[in-house]
Amino acid sequence: MTSPTGPQRDSNQTPEAPLPAPREGQAEPGGRDVDGASRTGLLVMLAGIGVLALVLAAAGFFLLRPGQDGDEGGPAAQRPEGATASASDDGGPTAPGQEGTGSSPEASATEQTQPPPPPAPSLDELRNAALLIPPGCADYMYFDGEYGGADHGTTPVQFTDGEAPGNAPSSSYLLGDETAVLEADGRALTIVAVHCFGGGSYTYPALAAYDGDLELAGWMDTLDENYPQPGTSPKPYLEDLAVTGSTLTYTHGGIELFGDQACSACEKSGTATMSWQWTGDGFISTDVVVHTPTGDVRQPSVEDAQAVADLLIAGDDAAADYFIEGTVNPPLVDGQTDFSTLGEDGTLDFGRADVVPPGTRVDSCEVIGGGTLSEDFGYGSFYGPYFMRDGSEITSSSMARGTGDAAYETHPGDVVCLLQNDQDPPLGEFYDQSGFHLILQGTDDGSVVVRVIGLGLYGAEI
Repeated sequence: MTSPTGPQRDSNQTPEAPLPAPREGQAEPGGRDVDGASRTGLLVMLAGIGVLALVLAAAGFFLLRPGQDGDEGGPAAQRPEGATASASDDGGPTAPGQEGTGSSPEASATEQTQPPPPPAPSLDELRNAALLIPPGCADYMYFDGEYGGADHGTTPVQFTDGEAPGNAPSSSYLLGDETAVLEADGRALTIVAVHCFGGGSYTYPALAAYDGDLELAGWMDTLDENYPQPGTSPKPYLEDLAVTGSTLTYTHGGIELFGDQACSACEKSGTATMSWQWTGDGFISTDVVVHTPTGDVRQPSVEDAQAVADLLIAGDDAAADYFIEGTVNPPLVDGQTDFSTLGEDGTLDFGRADVVPPGTRVDSCEVIGGGTLSEDFGYGSFYGPYFMRDGSEITSSSMARGTGDAAYETHPGDVVCLLQNDQDPPLGEFYDQSGFHLILQGTDDGSVVVRVIGLGLYGAEI
């Protein structure tokens, strides 16, 4: 049988001497045309290359090298389309079949086998568990180590049937009966009241949030210095826990308002709705609404009260817009007060430099508690001091002009803001000792409405 290119040689024959290359246009010996043979060989070679390319492509070896995508400069490295990197790999492409998963096979296996977070603990579990106590409550119950024992803010205390002993004699912790479950960020928390009884007649509550591992995840602690106190609460209570999404609300009761008797055992007329947001790391206060017999009140911010004080300091007429009657009360004249001169109506003029000198700042604001802030019980011209919750004193708080009659009318839910000055005011140390203050009308939106500038002892001595 012959091949298409001529007769076959016997494999035992001596190889013939190579034929000289034909000239252009000359036929090769044996009748084979040189140009046709070249074309045929080229086609065979191209076909072979094509087959090889298909084989390599099928094997997945056609990875693009840097700069082959046609972009100028080309990226330092390119991944095949669909390949992804995970946080745990070295930035290279995933193995075939893992494209688009965003994780390595090992990470995927770990995710598939990782157990879900534990459910929120039940009240029965908490009542017989070793638990950490919110820090304000724990610090109060530690009594500076006076009675020995552990700090239960860092060392768990063992509860049995919802009770646990404190360090001091007759002191104890008690878990409340009401709970709320908050589920957010893949975590389930049970919120319960922890009552901290240090002995005597006072019990201070805190709300503690425990996760499924019985770890303390967050708290709302009435003994914490950062707790947004809604008012004076000698014996506070926390109830009506409710959760909406990641927001917790509850009632803070036992708030003493103006007009209530100023004793710890006396009935209190105020309550507040407290709102807190879970952040993933703890809770932050988002709203405080105090409920009074005459309506709801939000306490103005110190910053907003300071803005009005700044207008008074500057003698700006716009300050009058923030007073309930549309005029500054009492009226202020420039400079210091000349006590030898009475006004045309027989009253004294009060100097701006004495009452609101430069450097006057709003130290703190709070809803007014019980007591005799603006009532005349016939004791003459001097009334006892009013103490702010932080211990600051407003001397002779209800007297502005030194008479036996109240200088202004105060209502339940009204707010007092203490004024202080540490920039050498004309009255010197007497300024802070006197207890100048602003009395604000309680408003439901927390806006600043001033009833009067209280002059404290300064007014009582005139």
